[in-house]
Amino acid sequence: MPISRTGAVTKTSKPRAGAGFTLIELSFVMLLMGIFILIALPNVARGLRPERTPFEELSLWFEIIHERTVFRREVILVEIDPEEGVLRAVSPVPVNEQTDESGEKTAVVDLPEIEDPFFPAKLELPDGYRFEDVQSGDGKRFDRDKYYQVFYPWGWTDPLTLHLYDPDRKIYTGFVRSPTGHISWQEGYRERFVDQTDEVGG
Repeated sequence: MPISRTGAVTKTSKPRAGAGFTLIELSFVMLLMGIFILIALPNVARGLRPERTPFEELSLWFEIIHERTVFRREVILVEIDPEEGVLRAVSPVPVNEQTDESGEKTAVVDLPEIEDPFFPAKLELPDGYRFEDVQSGDGKRFDRDKYYQVFYPWGWTDPLTLHLYDPDRKIYTGFVRSPTGHISWQEGYRERFVDQTDEVGG
């Protein structure tokens, strides 16, 4: 132990053998890096992925709903509001029953929007896009009233036709195929699917 000129004993610190990071310090750094990657990765992936068109967004949304009904064995109604350009996935919940004058009972249901952080229950058309109308499988046309498309748990949905304007006022027809709900898009206002040579947007 060294002694100073004044006779006082001084203390020197020993250098730490094998100076470096401890296991705890390395674990902490790796934890921070993992958190950073989890936060940044979705944004990076979003930036690298080409932006989907509204036609592709609609097609993907219907496919997600079809898959959910099959895997969860549940009925989902797609509420389409042509006037507002909004689609909602709702789950029918029986509330009570009503009896009409003839004695026939009718179930009254509530239609709450599905609440699931991993499921996009609502889809809005972007600015400039709007519905001309929606046509059910039996030919009924809805241009103002809401229409409900049923997705059944055994993987079936009825055919449906969507007529959609883009910002350039071009109209496209989307044919929702039965039973899977896959949408085939074609340019122009069409009553029936013609062929696959002029499909657009997925």
